[in-house]
Amino acid sequence: MIFPYQGSQILITDSMCDSNGHLNMVQHCQVLEDGCYGFQEDLGYTTEYFNQGYSNFVLEMNIRYLHEVFAGDKVSTCYRLIDCGPKLFHYCAAILSPKDEICSVAEYVLAHVNLTERKTTNMDHDLRQKMQNMLEEHKKSDTLNFKLNLSIEKKDHEQ
Repeated sequence: MIFPYQGSQILITDSMCDSNGHLNMVQHCQVLEDGCYGFQEDLGYTTEYFNQGYSNFVLEMNIRYLHEVFAGDKVSTCYRLIDCGPKLFHYCAAILSPKDEICSVAEYVLAHVNLTERKTTNMDHDLRQKMQNMLEEHKKSDTLNFKLNLSIEKKDHEQ
């Protein structure tokens, strides 16, 4: 399995499709966003954590469309943590067809943010440990069969 974290299943409706008859690009993002809440909670981004004044902001995103998605399709979302550092993390998300073919792949680089200061900041030890644990599990998954376009840079002492 390339994407070890299973998100949610979503029925694509007519209102989610554009004039070309397939899932609109904005709705692609919404489907992936709606499906990622459990994934982010398991990373440590819980309501309690947000209430402490921390969050994450998307710094960069890339979507690759591979197969069309149409109204009436019941798709599912899935996720994989790719890398993490003291302030940043990188993950992939996919929309899968009912036949489990990858319809689209999205990559995200996010920053850990102190909401009071509105600045990136190092993750606390517990959050970082949760991410490291998930990363080690996700590295056991099947090799990605596509090229990643994003990454996070780490200084030598962060490796």
